Amino acid sequence: MTGFFKTVVVLLLCFLILLASFVTCFGAEVEFSLSDTETKKNRIFDVALNVENCSDVSAFICELEYDPAAIEYKSFSLNIENSDAQVNASEEGRLKAAFLCEESVSEEDKTSLVTFSFKALKAGEHNISLSVYDVINSEYEDLEAVCIPCVVNVAQIPLKDSSDSQSDNSDSNYAFDSEGVFEDSTAKEESGYTKIKGNDDNKFIFLGILSGLSLLAIVGYACYKLGVKSRKKVNNEK
Repeated sequence: MTGFFKTVVVLLLCFLILLASFVTCFGAEVEFSLSDTETKKNRIFDVALNVENCSDVSAFICELEYDPAAIEYKSFSLNIENSDAQVNASEEGRLKAAFLCEESVSEEDKTSLVTFSFKALKAGEHNISLSVYDVINSEYEDLEAVCIPCVVNVAQIPLKDSSDSQSDNSDSNYAFDSEGVFEDSTAKEESGYTKIKGNDDNKFIFLGILSGLSLLAIVGYACYKLGVKSRKKVNNEK
């Protein structure tokens, strides 16, 4: 009976040790998240890949999916020293990145690992999904990943907000009026009237020349009349 009791105790201890090892290797969860952001159409914006509740992470692979008609991938930058990443983005709106850190990341608070830069192509609310796998620590043990996606709110730029526009058409705020005169529509919206470019100055010059000619004509006519009267007076005296 005593031998049987000892056998049960040994088996129970072995089971508890195995269970503890299993929890240590596979039970640890690391939270990965993408930062929500707000931007405007045609603007470049950043989305950070953050990690939280991290005691030891050395490498992982992540995938981002988004609407390629609304969002265009541009570049990435690393936020952790002694780290490296390989990023591949497809035209179908799928980005895959492999992250490797020489010194394992150990942060309990939220920490930014990588920043991805995108261009907003369409106004509206757009989602970027996230999946992270093959997460390992410095002991080459697998870790579980919890993934949190993000939302990108893209606002439409008002036509009068030319300073925010990055459109290639630099004359988008100008148009021709009904008389074929080139006018600045931005000035019209801000001041309440339409300023016709290059027309006011010409009008004032023309009016000045016309006024000068009229004055010369009046003076010439007055001199002519005085001359005629003088001649008549001289002839009468003779």
